[in-house]
Amino acid sequence: NNELNFRKLIAKRIDFIVGTDINLSYQFKLYNLNYSLIERSLLVSDKGSHYLALSKKTANSIYEKLTKTLKLQRFP
Repeated sequence: NNELNFRKLIAKRIDFIVGTDINLSYQFKLYNLNYSLIERSLLVSDKGSHYLALSKKTANSIYEKLTKTLKLQRFP
């Protein structure tokens, strides 16, 4: 359930979710959640502008590992 996953993200029970800006902002509003508690962190796909959103409480080491992994997975 999306609402439960968003609440887990805010509570730092999960570290990230994938989605588009428009979809995530809509769903946060739908569930009456504060969208400013997350930040768009990494572009996962240029097609559809899918971003990885991380909790602002996520450790920098996790962000760095994700960044490195996504850069390695990109195709020319």
